[in-house]
Amino acid sequence: IARMPRTTRRKAHHRDVPQGSSWRAVSFTTNCATFLGVALLQLSAAHFSIDSSVGSSALYSLGNSAGASVCVIAAYHYAVMRDAVAHDRPIVHTRYSDWYVTTVLMLVKFFSLSGTLLTQWPYLAASCVLCVVMLLAGHLADVFQSTRWFLVGVLSSLGLAACFLAHSHSKMRALN
Repeated sequence: IARMPRTTRRKAHHRDVPQGSSWRAVSFTTNCATFLGVALLQLSAAHFSIDSSVGSSALYSLGNSAGASVCVIAAYHYAVMRDAVAHDRPIVHTRYSDWYVTTVLMLVKFFSLSGTLLTQWPYLAASCVLCVVMLLAGHLADVFQSTRWFLVGVLSSLGLAACFLAHSHSKMRALN
């Protein structure tokens, strides 16, 4: 009987496990499935709210549709990242690419669910612009390792926080 080479007889270590079966790949797969499940739930909630009546249900349905879109995009994003990890490709650009779309959709969802989508649209527009600037600056800071772009991102996030505070103050004033 031929002896097996020494390398095949030793115990497998974590570094010997292919990247495709790593913890990161498993977590990306789990996140992908979870986001798809949540998207299905939100789509069914949007469908049933459309059937009930027109008024605020239409905005609630819009919020659920936007939320479902965010979940479908995130699920696809995690599937792409799982594939990238399995083939040892970087995922920096993949991470930022879906955030440009999903954060704007989430802002639309939040304004829709709070009932201020139509009445407070200037705050929504400012929030969307500041959010995209923040993400773009963060992406550029990450790619170029630039402190300047990082500071632009921090400043735009502070502007985004100020916009949210002004929106909530305006909403509270309208309630009184």
